[in-house]
Amino acid sequence: MAITTSLQPKYTIQKLFVVGLCVVLGLWGVYDYVVKIPAKARTYERGQIVLQVKQALEAEPGSTTARTEIEEASNALNTAMEQLLAEQPTPEGETISPAEAVESVRKQGEEGWLKRLLIYRAALIEASRRTAGAPASETFAQVYELVKRDVSETADVSPPSTFDRATQWMFILCLPFAPYYLWSWLRDRRRVYRLEDDGTLHTPTAAIPSAEIADIDMSKWMRKSIAEVVTTDGTRIKLDDYVYRDMHRIVGALAVVHHPEDWDENAKRRATDTPDPSAAPSEDEAETPAA
Repeated sequence: MAITTSLQPKYTIQKLFVVGLCVVLGLWGVYDYVVKIPAKARTYERGQIVLQVKQALEAEPGSTTARTEIEEASNALNTAMEQLLAEQPTPEGETISPAEAVESVRKQGEEGWLKRLLIYRAALIEASRRTAGAPASETFAQVYELVKRDVSETADVSPPSTFDRATQWMFILCLPFAPYYLWSWLRDRRRVYRLEDDGTLHTPTAAIPSAEIADIDMSKWMRKSIAEVVTTDGTRIKLDDYVYRDMHRIVGALAVVHHPEDWDENAKRRATDTPDPSAAPSEDEAETPAA
């Protein structure tokens, strides 16, 4: 009866696991590189702007320090607003009242970075006009409370390092390996080895008659479950039992023909009668006097 191989289940599980792992790690790296790290950098940059605004609002009104910090905070706000408007321009003619913006942010939480910048700027304008001892408006007090909350929320955020992005590239580079391992599994699944009753060996590339099989090399069989058929023209064909189920039966059938004294039909080494050098000598050998 002919012996036909199929793919080993454990080999299939291993290959598909590697494919899935490469996809998961690769997409994880893409997400972190494209979404998470830029979001962290953006949060850190905004936190620094909010911190500048807080320091400017806390400065003594009318002092040189207050003027300097208000100017620096205003410049940071204007730069951030220009960048934001370039990416997300507001409809022409639309305006936002600072008081309405404060109330909206106070009630709904995160309402948009642009709205926050507007109310921060309104508070900075008021701070620049205040004199020492002058009371702050209710809107100013509300903005200051929002600024303190925003500072506390971003205080623990650190800027992403270059190492963070380099690490994500290590994960992203796993993606190309996924189609490679999938292709190799599909290729191996299509390959079939068959040994006919007349000794003809069918491989994925050729059919080798029994008369053309000169030998089978079993030197790697016990260590790697790999044997090699040697044809009369010297060609060597690998038979891998780790990849293909029932390959050991084909190997055993060929080994019995070419090395019947060493291997059985299941490709297991036969027991030998060679004496063990470490065994104790028999009584006759022990009584034999030395010459």
